[in-house]
Amino acid sequence: MNFIYRKTRSVLYLLINLVLLIFAFPFNKKANIKLHNSLKRDEIINFILEKKYKKNAKYLEIGCDLNQTFSKIDNEFNTGVDPVRGGNLKLTSKEFFENNNRETFDFVFVDGSHLIENVFYDTVQSIKNLNAGGYILLDDVLPNNLFNTFRRRVTLHSFQDAYKILFFLKELKFIKLYLIPSDHGMALIELIDNPNLNELSYDFENIDFENYVNLINNNDFEEINNLNDLLDIL
Repeated sequence: MNFIYRKTRSVLYLLINLVLLIFAFPFNKKANIKLHNSLKRDEIINFILEKKYKKNAKYLEIGCDLNQTFSKIDNEFNTGVDPVRGGNLKLTSKEFFENNNRETFDFVFVDGSHLIENVFYDTVQSIKNLNAGGYILLDDVLPNNLFNTFRRRVTLHSFQDAYKILFFLKELKFIKLYLIPSDHGMALIELIDNPNLNELSYDFENIDFENYVNLINNNDFEEINNLNDLLDIL
Protein backbone atom coordinates (compact mmCIF):
# COMPACT_ATOMS: atom_id res chain seq x y z
CA MET A 1 0.00 0.00 0.00
CA ASN A 2 2.81 2.40 0.89
CA PHE A 3 4.51 1.65 -2.46
CA ILE A 4 1.30 2.33 -4.41
CA TYR A 5 0.75 5.58 -2.49
CA ARG A 6 4.27 6.83 -3.20
CA LYS A 7 4.04 5.98 -6.90
CA THR A 8 0.62 7.61 -7.24
CA ARG A 9 1.90 10.72 -5.48
CA SER A 10 4.93 10.84 -7.79
CA VAL A 11 2.71 10.69 -10.89
CA LEU A 12 0.47 13.44 -9.48
CA TYR A 13 3.42 15.71 -8.78
CA LEU A 14 4.80 15.01 -12.25
CA LEU A 15 1.53 16.18 -13.81
CA ILE A 16 1.57 19.32 -11.64
CA ASN A 17 5.16 19.96 -12.74
CA LEU A 18 4.12 19.77 -16.39
CA VAL A 19 1.31 22.27 -15.82
CA LEU A 20 3.69 24.64 -14.03
CA LEU A 21 6.27 24.29 -16.79
CA ILE A 22 3.76 25.13 -19.51
CA PHE A 23 1.71 27.90 -17.91
CA ALA A 24 3.78 29.41 -15.11
CA PHE A 25 7.33 29.16 -16.43
CA PRO A 26 7.50 32.85 -17.52
CA PHE A 27 6.80 33.91 -13.91
CA ASN A 28 9.31 31.59 -12.27
CA LYS A 29 12.25 33.09 -10.35
CA LYS A 30 15.63 31.39 -10.22
CA ALA A 31 18.70 31.57 -8.03
CA ASN A 32 22.17 31.65 -9.51
CA ILE A 33 23.10 28.22 -8.26
CA LYS A 34 23.58 25.00 -10.21
CA LEU A 35 23.23 21.66 -8.48
CA HIS A 36 25.45 18.78 -9.57
CA ASN A 37 25.74 15.16 -8.53
CA SER A 38 29.44 14.85 -7.74
CA LEU A 39 28.80 14.44 -4.00
CA LYS A 40 26.03 12.41 -2.40
CA ARG A 41 24.75 12.80 1.14
CA ASP A 42 25.96 9.44 2.39
CA GLU A 43 29.32 9.97 0.67
CA ILE A 44 29.90 13.24 2.55
CA ILE A 45 28.83 11.78 5.88
CA ASN A 46 30.91 8.62 5.56
CA PHE A 47 33.96 10.57 4.41
CA ILE A 48 33.92 12.77 7.52
CA LEU A 49 33.09 9.88 9.84
CA GLU A 50 36.04 7.90 8.50
CA LYS A 51 38.66 10.64 8.09
CA LYS A 52 38.01 12.50 11.34
CA TYR A 53 36.42 9.94 13.64
CA LYS A 54 37.73 6.59 12.32
CA LYS A 55 34.12 5.38 12.08
CA ASN A 56 33.76 5.66 15.84
CA ALA A 57 31.62 8.80 16.02
CA LYS A 58 28.27 9.44 17.66
CA TYR A 59 26.05 9.89 14.58
CA LEU A 60 22.46 11.18 14.63
CA GLU A 61 20.06 11.33 11.69
CA ILE A 62 16.80 13.28 11.90
CA GLY A 63 14.27 12.13 9.30
CA CYS A 64 15.25 8.71 7.95
CA ASP A 65 12.24 7.99 5.72
CA LEU A 66 13.03 4.68 3.98
CA ASN A 67 16.63 4.62 5.27
CA GLN A 68 17.98 5.82 1.92
CA THR A 69 20.87 7.43 3.79
CA PHE A 70 20.78 5.81 7.24
CA SER A 71 21.31 2.29 5.86
CA LYS A 72 24.51 3.43 4.09
CA ILE A 73 26.26 4.95 7.12
CA ASP A 74 29.39 2.96 7.98
CA ASN A 75 29.95 3.92 11.61
CA GLU A 76 29.93 2.31 15.05
CA PHE A 77 27.29 4.39 16.90
CA ASN A 78 24.26 5.42 14.82
CA THR A 79 20.95 6.87 16.00
CA GLY A 80 18.14 7.38 13.50
CA VAL A 81 14.97 9.26 14.46
CA ASP A 82 11.78 9.16 12.39
CA PRO A 83 8.13 9.26 13.53
CA VAL A 84 6.83 7.04 10.72
CA ARG A 85 9.46 4.65 9.42
CA GLY A 86 13.21 4.15 9.15
CA GLY A 87 15.99 4.70 11.66
CA ASN A 88 15.98 2.91 15.00
CA LEU A 89 13.80 5.27 17.09
CA LYS A 90 10.17 5.86 16.11
CA LEU A 91 9.88 9.39 17.51
CA THR A 92 9.43 12.95 16.32
CA SER A 93 12.54 15.07 16.68
CA LYS A 94 10.81 17.03 19.45
CA GLU A 95 10.04 13.83 21.38
CA PHE A 96 13.61 12.72 20.94
CA PHE A 97 15.36 15.92 21.99
CA GLU A 98 13.01 16.80 24.85
CA ASN A 99 12.24 13.41 26.38
CA ASN A 100 14.62 10.71 25.18
CA ASN A 101 18.05 12.04 24.33
CA ARG A 102 20.88 11.70 26.86
CA GLU A 103 23.71 11.89 24.32
CA THR A 104 25.83 14.46 22.56
CA PHE A 105 26.84 13.85 18.96
CA ASP A 106 29.79 14.32 16.63
CA PHE A 107 27.72 14.45 13.43
CA VAL A 108 24.03 15.22 12.85
CA PHE A 109 22.27 14.87 9.50
CA VAL A 110 19.04 16.90 9.40
CA ASP A 111 16.59 15.73 6.73
CA GLY A 112 13.18 15.81 8.44
CA SER A 113 10.39 18.26 7.74
CA HIS A 114 11.43 21.02 5.32
CA LEU A 115 9.13 23.67 6.82
CA ILE A 116 11.32 26.39 8.27
CA GLU A 117 9.91 26.23 11.80
CA ASN A 118 10.81 22.54 11.96
CA VAL A 119 14.19 22.96 10.25
CA PHE A 120 15.00 25.73 12.73
CA TYR A 121 14.00 23.58 15.70
CA ASP A 122 16.03 20.59 14.48
CA THR A 123 19.05 22.78 13.73
CA VAL A 124 19.02 24.57 17.08
CA GLN A 125 18.60 21.33 19.02
CA SER A 126 21.38 19.75 16.98
CA ILE A 127 23.71 22.64 17.84
CA LYS A 128 22.85 22.31 21.53
CA ASN A 129 23.63 18.58 21.42
CA LEU A 130 26.76 18.77 19.26
CA ASN A 131 30.24 17.99 20.54
CA ALA A 132 33.02 20.56 20.09
CA GLY A 133 34.36 20.42 16.54
CA GLY A 134 31.31 18.47 15.37
CA TYR A 135 29.29 18.80 12.17
CA ILE A 136 25.69 19.25 11.10
CA LEU A 137 24.64 18.53 7.51
CA LEU A 138 21.37 20.10 6.32
CA ASP A 139 19.69 18.75 3.21
CA ASP A 140 17.41 20.54 0.72
CA VAL A 141 18.44 24.10 1.56
CA LEU A 142 19.66 25.28 -1.88
CA PRO A 143 16.62 25.52 -4.18
CA ASN A 144 17.27 27.03 -7.60
CA ASN A 145 13.72 28.02 -8.52
CA LEU A 146 10.67 29.47 -6.82
CA PHE A 147 8.25 26.64 -7.62
CA ASN A 148 10.22 24.22 -5.44
CA THR A 149 9.87 26.41 -2.36
CA PHE A 150 6.12 26.62 -1.75
CA ARG A 151 5.20 25.58 1.79
CA ARG A 152 2.44 23.36 0.40
CA ARG A 153 4.24 20.83 -1.76
CA VAL A 154 3.34 21.06 -5.45
CA THR A 155 6.45 19.65 -7.17
CA LEU A 156 8.05 16.22 -7.34
CA HIS A 157 11.01 17.34 -5.27
CA SER A 158 10.10 20.09 -2.84
CA PHE A 159 12.47 22.16 -0.70
CA GLN A 160 9.52 24.01 0.86
CA ASP A 161 11.02 26.97 2.78
CA ALA A 162 13.96 25.19 4.42
CA TYR A 163 16.28 27.58 2.56
CA LYS A 164 15.45 30.32 5.08
CA ILE A 165 17.70 28.63 7.64
CA LEU A 166 20.71 30.09 5.78
CA PHE A 167 19.79 33.59 7.00
CA PHE A 168 20.01 32.38 10.58
CA LEU A 169 23.21 30.40 10.09
CA LYS A 170 25.18 33.19 8.45
CA GLU A 171 24.74 35.32 11.59
CA LEU A 172 26.26 32.76 13.97
CA LYS A 173 29.82 33.52 15.06
CA PHE A 174 30.57 30.12 16.57
CA ILE A 175 30.18 28.07 13.37
CA LYS A 176 31.72 27.81 9.94
CA LEU A 177 29.17 27.47 7.14
CA TYR A 178 29.86 25.71 3.85
CA LEU A 179 27.44 25.34 0.94
CA ILE A 180 27.44 22.08 -1.01
CA PRO A 181 25.64 22.60 -4.36
CA SER A 182 25.32 18.88 -5.00
CA ASP A 183 22.66 16.19 -4.68
CA HIS A 184 19.61 18.11 -3.37
CA GLY A 185 21.61 21.14 -2.21
CA MET A 186 23.20 20.96 1.23
CA ALA A 187 24.82 23.10 3.89
CA LEU A 188 27.53 21.87 6.24
CA ILE A 189 27.96 23.45 9.67
CA GLU A 190 31.17 23.07 11.68
CA LEU A 191 31.04 23.99 15.36
CA ILE A 192 34.25 25.98 15.95
CA ASP A 193 33.47 27.57 19.33
CA ASN A 194 31.13 27.21 22.28
CA PRO A 195 27.64 28.12 21.09
CA ASN A 196 26.12 31.33 22.41
CA LEU A 197 22.60 30.22 23.27
CA ASN A 198 21.40 33.84 23.20
CA GLU A 199 22.03 33.84 19.44
CA LEU A 200 19.79 30.85 18.79
CA SER A 201 16.69 32.77 17.72
CA TYR A 202 15.57 34.34 14.45
CA ASP A 203 12.50 35.92 12.86
CA PHE A 204 11.85 34.34 9.44
CA GLU A 205 8.49 36.01 8.79
CA ASN A 206 9.60 38.56 6.20
CA ILE A 207 12.06 36.35 4.30
CA ASP A 208 11.00 35.17 0.86
CA PHE A 209 12.59 33.54 -2.18
CA GLU A 210 13.70 36.87 -3.63
CA ASN A 211 15.65 37.56 -0.44
CA TYR A 212 17.23 34.14 -0.81
CA VAL A 213 18.23 34.84 -4.43
CA ASN A 214 19.93 38.06 -3.31
CA LEU A 215 21.65 36.22 -0.47
CA ILE A 216 23.07 33.56 -2.79
CA ASN A 217 24.04 36.00 -5.54
CA ASN A 218 25.62 38.65 -3.31
CA ASN A 219 27.46 36.66 -0.65
CA ASP A 220 30.75 34.87 -1.01
CA PHE A 221 29.89 31.57 0.65
CA GLU A 222 32.63 28.97 0.83
CA GLU A 223 31.62 25.96 -1.28
CA ILE A 224 32.47 22.28 -1.16
CA ASN A 225 32.28 20.66 -4.59
CA ASN A 226 34.34 17.48 -4.23
CA LEU A 227 36.08 15.26 -1.71
CA ASN A 228 39.31 17.24 -1.94
CA ASP A 229 37.44 20.36 -0.83
CA LEU A 230 35.96 18.36 2.01
CA LEU A 231 39.35 17.01 3.06
CA ASP A 232 40.74 20.56 3.20
CA ILE A 233 38.36 21.56 5.99
CA LEU A 234 38.92 18.52 8.22
